[in-house]
Amino acid sequence: MKFHPKRTLQLIALLILGNTALLFSQPNWGSDWKFFRADYVFDKEMYEKEKLNSNFVSAVTWAEDGTIWFASGNEINVYDKGKINKINNKAYGKPGAVTDLKFDSKGILWVGTTSGLYTMNKDGAFQYIQVPEIRVVTEVAIDKNDKIYVSGFSSDAINASPGGLSVYNGSEWKNYSKKNGDFPKKFIEDITFDNNGNVWASNGVEDNGLVMFNGTEWTFYNKENSGLESNTVRAIAFDSKNNGWFGTPKGLVKFDGETWTVYTLKDLIYGTMFSNLTKYLDEPDLLSVAIDKNDVVWIGTEGQGVIRVEGGGRTVMNEENSPITSNYVREIIIDDQNRKWFLTGYVAENWSDRFTKDLDASKGSIKGVVMYQDPDYNQFPDWEVHNNFTSDIPGNSFYEIERDADGTMWLASAEYGLVEYKDGGWKVYQDPERGMVGEMLNCIAIGAGDEKYAGAQMKGLFQVSGDQLAPRSQEEFGHDKKSLIDIELDNEGNVWIGHIAGVDMCSGGNCEHFNKKNGMTSSNVFSIKKDSKGRMWICHTKGISVYDHGSWVSYDKKLNGLKGYVYDVVEDANGTMWAGSGKGLYKLEGDQWTLIEPMGSGVPSYLSVQCMTIDNDGTLWMGSTANAVYTMDKEGIWNYYNWENSGVLFGKIYDIEIAQNGDVWISLDKGGTVAKTSSYTSGGTMPTGPDPGYEIKQKIENFDPSAALVIYKKGK
Repeated sequence: MKFHPKRTLQLIALLILGNTALLFSQPNWGSDWKFFRADYVFDKEMYEKEKLNSNFVSAVTWAEDGTIWFASGNEINVYDKGKINKINNKAYGKPGAVTDLKFDSKGILWVGTTSGLYTMNKDGAFQYIQVPEIRVVTEVAIDKNDKIYVSGFSSDAINASPGGLSVYNGSEWKNYSKKNGDFPKKFIEDITFDNNGNVWASNGVEDNGLVMFNGTEWTFYNKENSGLESNTVRAIAFDSKNNGWFGTPKGLVKFDGETWTVYTLKDLIYGTMFSNLTKYLDEPDLLSVAIDKNDVVWIGTEGQGVIRVEGGGRTVMNEENSPITSNYVREIIIDDQNRKWFLTGYVAENWSDRFTKDLDASKGSIKGVVMYQDPDYNQFPDWEVHNNFTSDIPGNSFYEIERDADGTMWLASAEYGLVEYKDGGWKVYQDPERGMVGEMLNCIAIGAGDEKYAGAQMKGLFQVSGDQLAPRSQEEFGHDKKSLIDIELDNEGNVWIGHIAGVDMCSGGNCEHFNKKNGMTSSNVFSIKKDSKGRMWICHTKGISVYDHGSWVSYDKKLNGLKGYVYDVVEDANGTMWAGSGKGLYKLEGDQWTLIEPMGSGVPSYLSVQCMTIDNDGTLWMGSTANAVYTMDKEGIWNYYNWENSGVLFGKIYDIEIAQNGDVWISLDKGGTVAKTSSYTSGGTMPTGPDPGYEIKQKIENFDPSAALVIYKKGK
């Protein structure tokens, strides 16, 4: 059911340099990108004449009519159907900077500026709002009841004196400060509401921790009385379960009301398996946090791009692997369409510098706003995609899939260990001493009880022991090679281990070794299968060698018509054997193999089979090197799936397995997909020319993440 190419230390380099999660093209699933800068606007096309007045955008908001509003520099810019409109800042005090924009439920725009607070009604008329104790507005927050919260300074930002928090209930203002209660000693920012309506804010720049206000009392959290490892809190967000997520320089902190959990950025970016490698690297700084409608956590970092965390999966988006224009993301805003707005640039340590200092030449230069929306995976409802973007699947690279007698699905992961899928949940088995590169599993053999084995490139044999993987050394188990290709269990309790020097039949610490010198016609093994009669079928570079209870029979090109490297073999319900090779699909009749050529409208005639299985209806499923999946049913009718009719850009297919309910599970090489030819190209060539939007389109088309696991919902 699988094909395992030779893998070398290049795989280690790929994993490390790829930041654990790699991103490749999936054009039919269509993620959405937009770019708003001082030199251009890009929304499907480049608009050079349309541009923001400044790359420094302090806030983004949106109106009911679909227009997008930017607080950029000292102006308000409005994006409407491909055009940027600027609002004359004389109407709102001609401030040094516009600091925040928020719409209330009545469509009134609240504008925070360094010249105070203004409102704009639906007719476009502005009005200055006198806010108690606050002359310079730093932030405006509006709760679900349209209560207005304003923080800022009572004097200019150069000689800043915190003005507390002023709250407008619809009829009057009330100011909270140290003078009239337990208000924090210093300036608060990042005002956020939890699901119960409580106000949360940070004293991030002043290193004063967190504050929570329930309308009556203030509660303080810091390193001394909570699980915070830093008193600098730069961002606050709440998920649908009311878990608080706090961004600090020491990492991301989750608070469920009782327990504090810290996620370091190095672990999120590189993965815990690389802890030995990354312990000497500087810890990246965290700038921003946001939670989308699907409870996916988005983290903006200082110099490392954006980290996307969903369940146990995470993906890094940076300048090297995505269209994002800056690795410095100081704020993330999520709109009502679940789109992510990345405000780029470095956060100045001094608050006033954020609006008075030119940071364009700094290492984290400000590069406008990037809007991103996840790919739409719903265009092909029969094809379910699992990767770090779509589910909490633990990993993005699986070399083999097996189903046990109870219907549980098992996957060999090159990133996280042995993965079990049961009752809708994922469980991972790992070696506690796995070290820098993990187990890098590439094959599994699943039996009853503890007879569950996994093989690894360069790391040998493992066996499930409790909730972990335990290494089984060559000395203990008796197998010949440490770099394994495949594993299978026979009916006599033997474990068969395949490698590049033949196969080992092992039991009780003793192994019998087979290669081309004592029974096989080739020692270079691709896969091992057991048939209904208990015979072991070894697929290799010269064909197939079959071990039948002590004796060997081999099939090759010269005597039996079986051409090409044979990667897999499968038995149908009638006992007929089918072989998949680099030359196509073969059927065994007597001692001869017959080539079965693909037929049917739209079905390509060229077929190189990498893996095979037969579903509950007797349909043969084949993974091909031609970026597609072929099927042939019991009546000999062929079908063909590629990105045009499934939405899946298949790339190299490692394995196919049938779930108990009939669904087809397909594991893909996430690093092996090929980008669809751009709409700009002609004859496959890459054009050059004056179109400044071409490079952006290329980055967008070559970004979308390919699948790690695809499930065809045949059993629905």
